Amino acid sequence: MKVSVIPLLRKHASSLLVLTAALLLSFILYFPALKVYFVSEDLQLVTIGWSDVVEELTSFGHSVGFRPGLIFFRVANNSLWGRNPVGHHATVIFLHAIMAWLAYLVLQRLSSDRFSAVLAALIFLAAPTHTEAVIWLSAAAGTVPCGVLFMLGVWLWVRDDSYPRTFTIWLVAAIYFLALMFKEVAAPLPLLLVVLDFAMGRVDRKAGAIFRSMLSLWPFAVALGLYLYLYWSAGVLRSSINYGFRWITGPAKLVENWSLYARDLFQPFSELADLNPIRGNWFWLALFFILLLLVRRARLAAAWTAITLLPGGTTYAPRLTYIAMVGISMMLSLALVDGTRFLIKILDRRALKEGATKGKMLTWLPGIWIGVIVLGLFSAEISFVRRDIENWVQAGELTWAIPHQALELLPEPPPGAELYFINLPDNINGAYVFRWGIIQEIQHVYNDPELVVHHVIVNYPQWEKTMLYDIPCESASPRFFFKYYPEIGQLLLVSPQEFGVECP
Repeated sequence: MKVSVIPLLRKHASSLLVLTAALLLSFILYFPALKVYFVSEDLQLVTIGWSDVVEELTSFGHSVGFRPGLIFFRVANNSLWGRNPVGHHATVIFLHAIMAWLAYLVLQRLSSDRFSAVLAALIFLAAPTHTEAVIWLSAAAGTVPCGVLFMLGVWLWVRDDSYPRTFTIWLVAAIYFLALMFKEVAAPLPLLLVVLDFAMGRVDRKAGAIFRSMLSLWPFAVALGLYLYLYWSAGVLRSSINYGFRWITGPAKLVENWSLYARDLFQPFSELADLNPIRGNWFWLALFFILLLLVRRARLAAAWTAITLLPGGTTYAPRLTYIAMVGISMMLSLALVDGTRFLIKILDRRALKEGATKGKMLTWLPGIWIGVIVLGLFSAEISFVRRDIENWVQAGELTWAIPHQALELLPEPPPGAELYFINLPDNINGAYVFRWGIIQEIQHVYNDPELVVHHVIVNYPQWEKTMLYDIPCESASPRFFFKYYPEIGQLLLVSPQEFGVECP
């Protein structure tokens, strides 16, 4: 039997074209990020192996909470790319393009508007709020694969006109379980699917039909129950909840958190508009509700945004907006398209009253208007993404340079030596540098995993860091004190007194 792929390619030509464009644009946009060296927790996770995946399943491993999928992803990349950051970043950038493509497929199905779906996918792809989630490998290992699985589950669910078959329900439930193993932000998926079913008119609004449709989602309860059991058996469920969920959060704090999310989701507009920080955050939350009221087709997108932000409802972190940005991208796209169509209707009426030549000129205006808006939006998005990439590039350069400067200053530490480092940079405009992991990097540069290294801080106690006042005045071990001077970008060997060690 002879099978031809030509009809299949023709049938999916537009989808394949969008996929190709997403891959090209993703790599063009994030190309400078390929050279970003490992930073912060990256320096720890780049050293882990397959045994650590088992450890994450059974006890507290190498991530906050219970994220064996994240550890599996990092170990797989370590096996493929080793300590070459280019391969690690290329994998994430590729998955980011797949995420945008899945967003296009889903939004086209929901809106029945190919142009709106393409525009929304491109807005999502270039959104400045993604730079931390895409460039910071420790965050990307959980956020991006989780987002791809989340969107794959949504697409499998909505692609048919009828209610999903039993096989599809179980398949999406299995994908839901896998997404949870990467990151907890996938938790609201079943709720979102219920909302999408109502929006697509696939569920009768009678009480009996609603109850039966809810019962059909029991495989998702099984998936969530299994996930929570594994979480609990690893012994980190209570500590993770206390870490990521604020039990006592007043209404004012909740509004503040969601205002910050609104500010992030409306980038680059929120950065271009120089508003008062507090009132400005409230302004973007208000804009969200204004779009919800004005653009009828955007109400589903608004629901998407709110539901997918629920895991961060009582706390705040920019990377939690990754899946929610699909909803905001859809809102902005529909607002632009519907606003243009509304303008066309008004100008068409005026064109009938005007002469033929002037009437034709009027009908060109909407196309020019949306072209200018879209061009300005993408230009601003690219500008802000490139700015953030430069911050991460600088952070990676410091991560690489400072341990090598130490090696030049002290090529061969004597046996039993202890190395103390202070005043190391922590953050460059949102790009983490030495928050954690510098000890492993220095040991790697010295090719000595047993070398005793102390990351010294002077403020409040932190995990794997040494407080300055805990350093004894004298020690039987050879000690070397390194101090970083940011004004000259140089690490220097200093005396204990210059370092800050006080001796009576």
